[in-house]
Amino acid sequence: MAGNCGLQFTDNLGTAVAKGFDLQAQMQFGPVHLDLATGYTSARFTKDAPSGCQTQVAAGCRGSRASRATATPSPARKVSTMAPGASPPWTVALGAEYAFKLGQRDAFVRADWEYQSRQ
Repeated sequence: MAGNCGLQFTDNLGTAVAKGFDLQAQMQFGPVHLDLATGYTSARFTKDAPSGCQTQVAAGCRGSRASRATATPSPARKVSTMAPGASPPWTVALGAEYAFKLGQRDAFVRADWEYQSRQ
């Protein structure tokens, strides 16, 4: 029987276009290893949803962010609030590692930092 197990969702939102880039770099200076990863994504609807748009910015309306498609409207702010799992436009990850010998064994110390921008 359909609907007895799991979650089902069907919707017909407007047409969307996503543009962006990813950049990853790794460098090594002797025992020091550096990592950089960054990315930008801009996903926006280019056509309205078939049901039309309200006067507030809503999911599926031309120009609104496609990542808001799973969001719920917030009447007080006149915009949709982010739903869990919606992706931020900017992401950055940095890492640094120092390798050394500890007695007879190989060892290392590593630090990582991650950033995600707000919508």
